[in-house]
Amino acid sequence: MDDRGPEASRRPVATAVVAAFVLVLALLWGFAALYELPVPYVHDEFAYLLTADTFAEGRLANPPHPFWEHFDTFHVLQSPTYQGKYPPAQGFFLALGQVVCGHPGAGVWLSLALASAATCWMLAAAVPRRWALVATLAFVLRYPVFHQWGQRYWGGAVAMLGGALLFGALLRWVRRPSARQAVVAGIGLFVLANARPFEGGLMALVAAVYALVVRRRERAAEERATPLAWAPLAAACVLIAAWTLYYDWRLTGDALCMPRFHWDPQASPHADIRAYRGSDEWSFLGKAWKLFAFYVGTTLAPFLILGLPRLRRPQVALAVAGPAVAGLACALFTRSWPHYMAPAAGLVVLLVAEGLHAVRGLRLGRLVLTVLLVAHFGLAGARHVELVLRGPPRDWAHDRRDIDALTYRVPDPGAPERSVSLGELGERHLVFVGYGPRRDIHIGWIWNRADVDAAAVVWARDLGPERNARLRRAMPGRLCWRLRNPSGERELVPLRR
Repeated sequence: MDDRGPEASRRPVATAVVAAFVLVLALLWGFAALYELPVPYVHDEFAYLLTADTFAEGRLANPPHPFWEHFDTFHVLQSPTYQGKYPPAQGFFLALGQVVCGHPGAGVWLSLALASAATCWMLAAAVPRRWALVATLAFVLRYPVFHQWGQRYWGGAVAMLGGALLFGALLRWVRRPSARQAVVAGIGLFVLANARPFEGGLMALVAAVYALVVRRRERAAEERATPLAWAPLAAACVLIAAWTLYYDWRLTGDALCMPRFHWDPQASPHADIRAYRGSDEWSFLGKAWKLFAFYVGTTLAPFLILGLPRLRRPQVALAVAGPAVAGLACALFTRSWPHYMAPAAGLVVLLVAEGLHAVRGLRLGRLVLTVLLVAHFGLAGARHVELVLRGPPRDWAHDRRDIDALTYRVPDPGAPERSVSLGELGERHLVFVGYGPRRDIHIGWIWNRADVDAAAVVWARDLGPERNARLRRAMPGRLCWRLRNPSGERELVPLRR
């Protein structure tokens, strides 16, 4: 078929999918080369990086450290295993980037590039491939998506990938049930279960309702779904259940207790962790606006509005119902960080693509479409150029990165402050952090590698001279430092052996 309908031939669709993958991956890499490699500074990002480092070492979990109280921190289990509390999919991609390319940021870029390709493939089941590619790029290249999901470690793209695989297979399966599409849908479900289990489960329910309704409506004209067309989905559900139970058991010792529910800040011996309540709460309308601004914003809103009149088309109804369910659940039960709703991201893009298709059919539609797209991509591009020209802001996370890289500015008695490479000293390092009573709870320095004892730099909480001395004796041969005033004007001071 030609480009005038959604049933385009496989080769042109594959071309659009590959183009989406290559363009997004190249732009992400280019932006990072001009700006900076992703720098973690949110608690969740460090927890995901711990999971990635654990996987990269070939383990699902690490044994607890005998001096774990020095290393206790947010969102990290210390008993019965030492591991991040979050589902494993994001950590897997970060580990892939760490192992293959030497940096977990490469895993972030790969996940968003794959999510873009999967979304383009999904849209090609409903709209012409040109609109599938344009709508995908219009969404991914927006500043919030491109920056937060493509240059941060706390996820979003992996759940978007799972949702796109699920719904792309669903849109094809309801027209012609096949084992191939059921396999793809099963892969999508597996990714969602290991990325965003709650929101992914909601999207699985939406997909099931859509399949039942559409198949019942069109069963007279369509071939019957054979057991073979359902079997891969059933197998995927069994595999998901078995893997989830095993992973939970390996981390918590209880197959029925997810790691995120096993981590209890009240069990920590440290008052600052016990006092942690997460990010600030928003009102329901504030949460809804936050999600809308991230996923649509002002430049994509016209396409979203123009896609709504096509609501009689089943896929448009799905594109409205999925994000509505996910958004409502996020606004009611969570703090509505945009990556929570990522399993429905592909459906938002589908509605945008339907709007693109609708604009093209209007009088002066080509002119209107050109103006809207130039404005959208122009504003997105200008935002990224501004970031590159301005350069990354300097904050505590960059200081911590520099210490981890074994290069940091330290005071030299009797001489002006100079740049000292700790790596040149030929030693490993132990940094004690004393937060003090006025600490900013969202500035967390105590994060370590999967193998704490083998790390070049170990971060430890200052628990007083006696307990610090025991840790120093347990880690001989390290240069020891104290980080003063970590929430303000930081100073790294060497300690006597």
